[in-house]
Amino acid sequence: MDALAILVDLVEIVIIVLAVLIAAKQKKVYGWLLAISYALYVVPDVMHYANLGVSSSVSAAMMMLAVPVALVAFWLLYKEN
Repeated sequence: MDALAILVDLVEIVIIVLAVLIAAKQKKVYGWLLAISYALYVVPDVMHYANLGVSSSVSAAMMMLAVPVALVAFWLLYKEN
């Protein structure tokens, strides 16, 4: 396992936790969307580390889904300010 990739995934998990806190405490939908978006990025990596055999097409599909979810989250954040 690549130490840098693991570090990046750990940072992404921290971002997920912070996004959930924003969603839960401040009642912001974009918090949930950012948490989902980052989870879609990190889940394939964690599955790979656990040797669960995630296919590259499933991983790519999850990452493709993460982008529009994040885009909606940032749009909501932009509209709020």
